[in-house]
Amino acid sequence: MQKMKVIDFESIEPFFSQERDGEKPFTTRKIDSKDKRFRALSQWQPHYQWGIKITNPATGESFLREIITVSYLRYFDLRQDDFWSQQAVFNDWKIIVMGKLAGGIR
Repeated sequence: MQKMKVIDFESIEPFFSQERDGEKPFTTRKIDSKDKRFRALSQWQPHYQWGIKITNPATGESFLREIITVSYLRYFDLRQDDFWSQQAVFNDWKIIVMGKLAGGIR
């Protein structure tokens, strides 16, 4: 069995509780090219078994969820008339979609 690679982040309330409880099944992060976590995330593939550990710095509580997908933050710019031109990307933000709780870390 392959060991799960875990990437650590912090999150504050109310986002921490929403992410922990699955109400918010994703987290968004501003990319820092000097941060090794983002260099790792740029190499993520769907067949990898990776997890994201999120810690609340105020309480020390943490949880671990599997990573379902990693992408750039996409949005629709409705100011554009042409549908295909409406699709835009924030290239400096990552969105990490999380799956089920993993590892029993709470």
